[in-house]
Amino acid sequence: MSTVVDVFWNPVIQEDQNGIILGYQVILFNTWDKFLQNVTIMNSNQLYYQFKDLEPWVNRSVKVSAFTSKGTGPYSPGVITTFNEDGRLLFDSTSCHYF
Repeated sequence: MSTVVDVFWNPVIQEDQNGIILGYQVILFNTWDKFLQNVTIMNSNQLYYQFKDLEPWVNRSVKVSAFTSKGTGPYSPGVITTFNEDGRLLFDSTSCHYF
């Protein structure tokens, strides 16, 4: 059985932008900071992504960064999630509102 992780974030505020936001990098790690998946979103209005076909009962960390024509900005702090085999969220650190 597999599960999904839905990732949502807020747009970068104007004062923190170094040019026009072109899109976002979303990276999924395990809790040992081992890279699992990476996606580039080429639409600055898309503020979500769904990672699919993930193993249940694995802690994961997600980081998001916006990019402009000048490069990629800083990544958000990692947000840790854990899902059971039914895809139900067991732990979510997003209540800290990192994004």
